[in-house]
Amino acid sequence: MKKDANKNTSDLRRKAEKKLKVETINIEKLSDADVRILAHELQVYQIELEMQNEELRTAQVLIEESQQKYSRLYDFAPVGYFTVSDKGIILEANLTGASILGIERGLLIKQPFSKFMSKGDANKYYLHQRTVHAEKTYKELEIKMVKKDGTEFHAQLACTAIQNEDDNSRRCLTVITDITERKEMEKKLRELNHTLEKCVDERTKELSKTNISLRREVVERHLIEIARQESEERYRMMFEQAVDSIMVINSDTGKIVDFNRHAHENLGYTREEFKNIRIAEIEAIESQEDVMNHIKRIKSKGFDIFE
Repeated sequence: MKKDANKNTSDLRRKAEKKLKVETINIEKLSDADVRILAHELQVYQIELEMQNEELRTAQVLIEESQQKYSRLYDFAPVGYFTVSDKGIILEANLTGASILGIERGLLIKQPFSKFMSKGDANKYYLHQRTVHAEKTYKELEIKMVKKDGTEFHAQLACTAIQNEDDNSRRCLTVITDITERKEMEKKLRELNHTLEKCVDERTKELSKTNISLRREVVERHLIEIARQESEERYRMMFEQAVDSIMVINSDTGKIVDFNRHAHENLGYTREEFKNIRIAEIEAIESQEDVMNHIKRIKSKGFDIFE
């Protein structure tokens, strides 16, 4: 850097000396006062030149440092940067872009960009690039690209059209991002959603069947209850309308549990009295021992005649 600055100073001095020969001033004709003034001006001018040279050297250093920073940012960015001509030829690429494609950067230059795309997506890219140039806008595209070793990967291209002022040529700035991991996650999520939907569908069918079964069971129980009630009503009607006196006895205690209208009227007990007495306490019945023996025979044989 210092050598370049010294070289620039030497070149400037040679040019100045050359110009001085052309515009030489005849010092012999100048007075002593004019010579002193001229010498002073020359010294001031020399200092100004030195200050300007120092500013130029400082500016040059800053420019070079800026270029180095830009170069580092460009080359080691987390995404691949490519400059592609309107014919689809790679003009520039950063190190990340070369790494994504698994190839040295020098081998990328002047190569067709489509060379690193799957056959099915190359035409898709050219149509996309044509639209970008025609509309002079920013557009994104997802395609499959191919590394040098033949490995395919999913990539997202972000393209912007630019016009080169020097030769009026059209170019496309393209940012490449490897989205293979994201696409695989999306695929797994789709598969998981499909599995969940299938499980939910199967569970819904099971619940639907269970619901139908429960409704049938509820209907059946309702019908059984109706039948039971109707049966009880018919039994009660027959029980009350029987011409004989009928009483229902608790076989363990001998207490009267129920009785029909004919028993109530025939034996002369009120309903409240019937509810509080035992069968052996009724005057028309034999002794309590005979009654209990009769109950035992009913429990053992299932029936008995008690006259």
